[in-house]
Amino acid sequence: MKNSSPTCQILDWDTSFFGHKIARVEDHRLQPDSLASILHWCEQNSVECLYFLADSDDPQTIRLAQEHNFRLVEIRITLERSLRDWDPNTRPRDAQDVFIRPARTADIPILQEIASTSYVDSRYYFDQNFSEEKWRSFYATWVKKSCEGGADLALVAEKDGEVVGYITGLVDQEKKPGYL
Repeated sequence: MKNSSPTCQILDWDTSFFGHKIARVEDHRLQPDSLASILHWCEQNSVECLYFLADSDDPQTIRLAQEHNFRLVEIRITLERSLRDWDPNTRPRDAQDVFIRPARTADIPILQEIASTSYVDSRYYFDQNFSEEKWRSFYATWVKKSCEGGADLALVAEKDGEVVGYITGLVDQEKKPGYL
């Protein structure tokens, strides 16, 4: 086993919200020595729930994760785009009646309602260790915090004067200069 410590992080907000120590593996590939180190770190830090976002194109990672009882609870796809050459006039024309604007404090109750019913494809939904009531409340609280400054960006979609959706996000600080 390597002497270097694994790249893991306690998810403070998730831990506080659910009342169970939750952590995430920061690396996306596993090797036998790194996995042993990760599991030891979890034991030393009393981690009760460990999330690992695996690179799906590495057979060793998938095999090691399966052999050590990791369960598939979510599939993520990351899409990114440079905004340097973005032209808002290229927006699809079939959504002309939808208006996008910054979220307002007054939007939070409807956004919480939307969030509490929208994440039926999330890790907390599929992980049967979390109750439906608790994960719904988690996402409702998360969107509220995002709109109150917890996210770099919080936008709502309005149609006919009614909020119908939202998006929040963080700016990747490593890529930020090239994306502005």
